This record gives sequence, C-alpha cells and structure tokens, in this order.
Amino acid sequence: MAERKTVRFVGEDETHVISTPSPAVTSTSLSASPSSPMTLPLQAGSDVGIEIEDIHAVLRYKSPPRFNFDVSRDPGLVLSPSAVLTPEVREEPATVPPVASVKLVSKFIPWTIEIKPSSTAEDAYVTVADLLGGLYRALRLGVTDTEYKESNRLEVFNAYEARWKRIEQEEGALASDLEHSKGIKRVDFLLGNLRFHGLSKIPSRPDLLKFSVAK
Repeated sequence: MAERKTVRFVGEDETHVISTPSPAVTSTSLSASPSSPMTLPLQAGSDVGIEIEDIHAVLRYKSPPRFNFDVSRDPGLVLSPSAVLTPEVREEPATVPPVASVKLVSKFIPWTIEIKPSSTAEDAYVTVADLLGGLYRALRLGVTDTEYKESNRLEVFNAYEARWKRIEQEEGALASDLEHSKGIKRVDFLLGNLRFHGLSKIPSRPDLLKFSVAK
C-alpha cells in the first residue's frame, strides 16, 4: 500500500465536549473497592477542588497492570468480564469519596481530561466503567494544527501511522482507511504508550489524578 502522508486536524476554534460513556452497567453499587463497603457520603454537583482520598483498588497504578486495557480501543467492546474487572466492579465508584467529576492528567499530553458520570441522576458519580470509557473518548478527540506544531511532531505522526497500520492488519483496509481519514487524535500524543497501568494521586494536587500508560 502506498504511504499516506496527509493529516487532518480539527478547526482551531472548534469546541469539544466529551460525551459521556454508555456502558452496559449502571452506577448503583455503594462499594469503593472490591472488598470494602462505601461509608463516605457522595460529593455530588459541582466538586471543583474536592480532595480525592483514595482510588478504587482496580484502578490504582500497578506494573504490570491488573487488567489489559489498550486506551486506543473502546473498553465497552474490548474489555470482557474477568475475575478482576467484573460487571459489579465496573459499577462501583472510581474514587473515595464518590465524585461527580474526575480530572486526569498525564506526562504525555498537555490537556486535563475531565470525566463525568454516564448516569444523569442528580446524585450520579463517576464509576469505574465511566472512567475507562471517558478516558478512551477523551483521547479520541482530534487535535488542532497549533497543538500538533507544539508537540514532538515526528513522534506523534509516527504513533498515528502505527495506529492506523495496526488497524489495517487487524481489521482490514476499509477500517484502516476510515481511521486514517480522521487524522491525528489525542491518543497519538501518548507516542504508542497505550497500555493502561492505572491511576495515581498527586500530592500537590489532591483534586487531580495522574493516569499512567506504557508500551
């Protein structure tokens, strides 16, 4: 196949809204970890600055990771139920206390990713499934030409090419052509580090969590 070198970017003035994930589970469980009950009250509504005291056990940073999640793939499609990531666990709050917004950062990207609940209930909180799905969707957003120029362009472009070429190998030319036509995504700023290793607290910023990825 001939090399394709054209890259599509989103408009400079385009505003992105991350749509909430639609997992097959609902946010009903009151447990913050697979083994202990939730006893802290839900922090609903506007929670800017709320300190996250702990992270769900299944989402905490670990190397090797507790489950195999490629952040370039929709977790609703590729993450099958397992002994670690059961349907019940996916429904549980992602944090202690449960919050209506989780903000994520990474050393690879210049953006802060905000994850919202999939539930529209007034007291909804971000679940494990919401967090994984929201991270995937946030990384699927396109980048502007300015954002690309301010990045390590060669490495980002190489990650973009590797991503659609992998799709060509796994899903065929039609799927690859479609993905190529969508241009560089935020996920390409991870430079091929696509394996999710979990979340960590940031001592100086208790309202933020760091997500870690590796090859």
